[in-house]
Amino acid sequence: MLLLVQTSSAGVIHMTNGDRITGTIKKIWDGDVFIEPAYADEFSVDQVDIAYMEDDRQFDLELDDGTTLVGSLAGSDTDGNQIVVVGGEEQTIPLAQLAELEEPEEAFDWDAHIDLNSTFNSGNTNNSNVTLSADLSLKRNRHRHLVDLLWQDEKQKIEDVTTQVKDRDRYRYNYSYEVNDPWFIGTSASYERDPVKGLDYRYNVVPAGGYDFWDDAGRTLSMSLGAGYQEEEITDEFGFSTSDGGAVAAFVFRFAYDFGDPDVDIYLNNTTTAAFYGRDNAVTQFNAGTRYEITDLLYLNLEFLLDYESEPVEGAKNEDIAVLFGFGLEFEK
Repeated sequence: MLLLVQTSSAGVIHMTNGDRITGTIKKIWDGDVFIEPAYADEFSVDQVDIAYMEDDRQFDLELDDGTTLVGSLAGSDTDGNQIVVVGGEEQTIPLAQLAELEEPEEAFDWDAHIDLNSTFNSGNTNNSNVTLSADLSLKRNRHRHLVDLLWQDEKQKIEDVTTQVKDRDRYRYNYSYEVNDPWFIGTSASYERDPVKGLDYRYNVVPAGGYDFWDDAGRTLSMSLGAGYQEEEITDEFGFSTSDGGAVAAFVFRFAYDFGDPDVDIYLNNTTTAAFYGRDNAVTQFNAGTRYEITDLLYLNLEFLLDYESEPVEGAKNEDIAVLFGFGLEFEK
């Protein structure tokens, strides 16, 4: 994987004497080309000693006549001129006319959602049901971070007796690094609790590798598979608590699609873990929904949640299902 990282991000300077220098091309300034190889600090070479360059990143370029371009470096033509790819089209430029070159600005994108769904009833039966969920996605070049949380609280009061029906918290973090598009590696960590169904806590850390089928502003489709460590503490229906931990495998599926017009998004996320210790419990956490944009900030949200455990705590059911309707806020850059 480290070799894939180096291959996908390296540029090459071909010297007129036949030598090759591989590394990250930084800039051209005042007749010098600056490069940082993996084995040494950044240094410069004279531009007149270079035959041509190769680097598939997008650069800000300026010619000696003041013309500015944004393109990548794609080797040389048969006459020895530098080939620059601009907007998918090849242009040939004598290397001596390339006055300045700068690294592209770092790509930085983020978006966040906050959803609130609640129900309150008063009368013969008093109950309240509140679900708060939020997610934050941040991308900086090849690095991606995804944080999401879920908080559910449901109480029911009958004849002055209040019963806690649900009290659940879940926090997840996922980091991935694009080693060679569309492949990525990363790790995920999660923590959750639901003492109403006997789960005092469960956390895991899982390194993984995956594949992006889509990854752009309007759509996402990715899968990953990994193995790591999980630990949990459970309390059975008789009040006895036990804790255990061991190996766990995880499969993650993410899908999102923005239709644009109408302003509707659909999404589907699934995380399935299989524990190889204790109860050998397999857990599937699935959510799917749609968002309808009212303003740039506010949207309506309809969501379906499914939690399934193959070996739940004694006295608890296998599945936990919720259908939610409410409002949400969206922030993005």
